[in-house]
Amino acid sequence: MKRCASLAVWMGAIPGWAIPALADRLELLPATADSCLSATLPDVPGGGDYDIEVTEGYYKGRMNTERGLLRFQIEAAVELIAEATLQLNFHGMSSSPEDITEAELSLHFLTRLWEEEYATWRQRLGGSHPTYWDSYLQSLPIYEPGGGDFDPQPALVFTLREEDTWQPFTLDVTAIVRAWQSGAIANHGLLLRFHDETAAPGDGTQYRNVDFVSRDHPHFLEDRPTLILRLHLPGDLNDDNVVDQQDLGILLAAYELNDAGDINGDGLTDQQDLGILLANYDRTLL
Repeated sequence: MKRCASLAVWMGAIPGWAIPALADRLELLPATADSCLSATLPDVPGGGDYDIEVTEGYYKGRMNTERGLLRFQIEAAVELIAEATLQLNFHGMSSSPEDITEAELSLHFLTRLWEEEYATWRQRLGGSHPTYWDSYLQSLPIYEPGGGDFDPQPALVFTLREEDTWQPFTLDVTAIVRAWQSGAIANHGLLLRFHDETAAPGDGTQYRNVDFVSRDHPHFLEDRPTLILRLHLPGDLNDDNVVDQQDLGILLAAYELNDAGDINGDGLTDQQDLGILLANYDRTLL
């Protein structure tokens, strides 16, 4: 069983992660809301549960689909986000009638606001007059499962394997976070589900299930959903986390001579690099 017990572990021990340059800074953002939508319990909120259940299938002929919801509050400007990584930890994989050793899941942009305290398979907001998911309302008066309003085109598809159980599992979500922070897509969070929800109703039981640690788990604090941002300040040539006169001096000394002032990675120190530095002048990561 692996644990992320310190910042050094976060920076160096997660597969695929290297300790960032001095000019970069890591932000570790815990989920501000998460939940589980259950078709089996369509009016029961899943916020506050210890687990985020993701299930696909049927139980005794009744749909048993469950989907997870995640949301993070992000303040960093889009131009400072060099990399964004979603870390999850799952602690169980089960299925019937046959055992599975891997599962293909997908993340989708949620398209409607929801509240952790009230979100269910049918409902997204609470209060004296509950607000339902459009996917549920559009089907009335015939019962249609709802299960969240989300972009059907996956933002990311990934595979979990049984051997990954109880280990930090990371996903590159840089494009997702940049889409939010640029304003291209509203940040209502992400929906997590089985990528191929294909089980058909029948007399028997058939299902696949993966359990993730939620933000409300009382014991596994370091296993809760976390968004890791690597922030980089373009123009900070001396790695002191501020763009100032010293950086300008470095660039001008290298101007059209060498790559010491190359900011945009084209191998030259030129007018483009000067423009980037001046655009970030007096900006800081401190």
